[in-house]
Amino acid sequence: MYINETTIQNVGAAIQRHLVSIPAFRKTSASGRRVFSTDLALIALGVRTGHLVDAIAPSDLVRAFSQLLEAIRKEFSIFNNVLLLHDESAEQVFFVNTPLLRQRACLLGITRSLCDNSVHFLRLADTPILLPDVPDELRALVSVLIAQLPETSTDHSNTAAVALPLALALPSVACTPQTLVPLAGIILEYPLAYVPADNPSPGTSTQTFLAGEPVDVYRCLLKATGTSHNDRDASSPSVLPHSLLQFSCPASAGEMHPCLAPERLIACLGAHFTARLEGEPSDRVDGQGQLMVEVKHTREVFDRLAL
Repeated sequence: MYINETTIQNVGAAIQRHLVSIPAFRKTSASGRRVFSTDLALIALGVRTGHLVDAIAPSDLVRAFSQLLEAIRKEFSIFNNVLLLHDESAEQVFFVNTPLLRQRACLLGITRSLCDNSVHFLRLADTPILLPDVPDELRALVSVLIAQLPETSTDHSNTAAVALPLALALPSVACTPQTLVPLAGIILEYPLAYVPADNPSPGTSTQTFLAGEPVDVYRCLLKATGTSHNDRDASSPSVLPHSLLQFSCPASAGEMHPCLAPERLIACLGAHFTARLEGEPSDRVDGQGQLMVEVKHTREVFDRLAL
């Protein structure tokens, strides 16, 4: 399917209508609803694999978002491949596109050389260490997760397809910082995922990781080019540009490993998301809210780096 700004805006507007009809979301700001709705639309449309919910936070996250997902599935069949993924405490709640998550998980079953991997893993230590392969604990968690997902069909007109549950809890026994932090990196499609150390040095923690150290910060933006204003509802503000993701990499790691060099990551990110936006040539309409991906890179120093 060819995706343009109008498609994203129409799906997002429907999500916002459902949000305001559910009591748990009525106190959410209009801007918060708009950003969240765009993120969720991009998941359903297959532009992104997953989104960590942070723009809006009802009191009972899983129940409220399950209610939203149940309602929106009745209007758009593309949401039949979307579910809520959360840890047992519901402190981390993701919306995920399950076919795309399966594709991401396939990478974990293949051992490749460091610079051929689509996801690199950096263990947090006094000196960060680039791991040669996927950590065993993470591979096991993802294998269990994928095994719990029913096989779904990308043919949204197939009424016989197996229905996904609204929500799925990660197995608590496998949920540790050493698995949850890099799992989030995989779901959010970061090319670099941090892996907290099992036994951090005395006096250190992941909350102070890379404090005062230069890091390369990457921001991936979805933008419209050649937008036709006649196609846009004048009463609705543009949803673009929109941030697809933002992540960091220690500058020292980028200088030491060619696969983490800024030029390499910028090119990989741009190609990765541009491929998601391109439909069949016959579907394309020049000048009708076409989309592009822009990757911005800066080098910054923070008091602390959140994971």
